[in-house]
Amino acid sequence: MEIKEINKSVILVGSFNPAIFQPTWIDHYGLMPEEEMEGFYKEEVTEEILPNNPGLKIQIAKGQPFQVNNEQAVMGFKSFSLQITRDRFAVIIFNEGKSLALRFIQKVFKILGETPISAYGINFKSHVEYKKSYDQVISNFFIPKQQFTDSFGEYVSLGFNFKLQYKDFLLTNTIEPSTKIKNGLYLATNFHKNIIGNAKKFNEYNVKNEFSETENYYLNSIMHVLDQ
Repeated sequence: MEIKEINKSVILVGSFNPAIFQPTWIDHYGLMPEEEMEGFYKEEVTEEILPNNPGLKIQIAKGQPFQVNNEQAVMGFKSFSLQITRDRFAVIIFNEGKSLALRFIQKVFKILGETPISAYGINFKSHVEYKKSYDQVISNFFIPKQQFTDSFGEYVSLGFNFKLQYKDFLLTNTIEPSTKIKNGLYLATNFHKNIIGNAKKFNEYNVKNEFSETENYYLNSIMHVLDQ
């Protein structure tokens, strides 16, 4: 088994005010390290560089772009990106940015403790190459009935969802053929937890530990079962 691509995110559902998530607000409360913030204070300009060939001009943008208004806040840090709307707070984690992203989430909602939050989810999405093809992997779980093969033929690629409980998370798993790997598999898992209350209730959870536990379960249980 080889994971060709994996995406990780944490998403909260509730009622948010995107307009407050200005870089200056984040900096004021010390929510991010200085090296993650420095690009926001450079003017968003372009320069023309003239190499040895005077006829060639290259445009380079400076600074980290962001957009903040009453309806949405979108900004990209070096470790993760932030996408906030009125009803959704999403953190998309890059590479090794997990610890920084999770600390950011917890710091934000300690400040905004009265924010209404109704649910939160931890999400993993992967494109995986197995030793067997996608259809061979799926056939280990499902044997089509004769009526199915009579109607649609023997060679049909199936995709499916299944749900299960993991501790106090409800898992929804999606398995489909990969659009990026020939004969590969796309596996998406959402760990969903309802929250009764607001951010104060959310703050009772150790998001860092729960992320590590769910990531381990995703990689070493769900994905491992498919590999076996």
